[in-house]
Amino acid sequence: MNPTLGKSSKISSSSTNRVLFSVCRLRQRLSYHWIHATPIVKSAILRLESRVTTLSCDDTVLVCGMVNGHANVYDLASLNLLAVLDCRPHHDNLSYMGVTSDVGRDVVATISRKGDVSVWRKADWSNVFKESLHGDRSVWHVKVVANLIITGGDDARLALLSWDGNQVSLMRMIEEETALLNRITGLDSDGEWLLYGTRKELKVWNLPENKMVYSCDLEVSRHSLFYFLTKLS
Repeated sequence: MNPTLGKSSKISSSSTNRVLFSVCRLRQRLSYHWIHATPIVKSAILRLESRVTTLSCDDTVLVCGMVNGHANVYDLASLNLLAVLDCRPHHDNLSYMGVTSDVGRDVVATISRKGDVSVWRKADWSNVFKESLHGDRSVWHVKVVANLIITGGDDARLALLSWDGNQVSLMRMIEEETALLNRITGLDSDGEWLLYGTRKELKVWNLPENKMVYSCDLEVSRHSLFYFLTKLS
């Protein structure tokens, strides 16, 4: 037996144990502060030309979606206005739609009730993408995770886009078979798995393999849950 190999294995195992112990300690500290820490409260009076409909943020910026089709970006530390993003369609200057956003590491994605999807570079707040991926149907849900951007709308379709650091490209569309009278009601993703709901079903997609791995009929789920709760009572 090679004694050096055995020694390396012991060192590797010891290092792994130290890392796991550090991770557990960090989780304990975060859990304690989440419950017991007193957050810093900041307030400011903002003079806005339109009503705020949605909010999204990370550790550096706050994005306010406005009913007039704009998104106001504020520095989270000072609450100073950094940029006003015009999320309206190129061909439509009417001010009657709301804006929803999600903040990623390098970009912010915005969606509108007119069907537009826009992506903005956080470095200079320039617009790097704007398309009507869902036609003229409203888009209600957006998620930015790593270099992936996902949107879902009233056309019962999901758009998957990629950001390579310079440009945004449409990777593919996921379309429901029963698109008529159906729509996307919610979505979330960690970059590998995509969970989304429609009026009828809850589905899970494996994004690297581009296939659906689980589907749950919501009507069946509701009846099953009712049956389960009646048994408990």
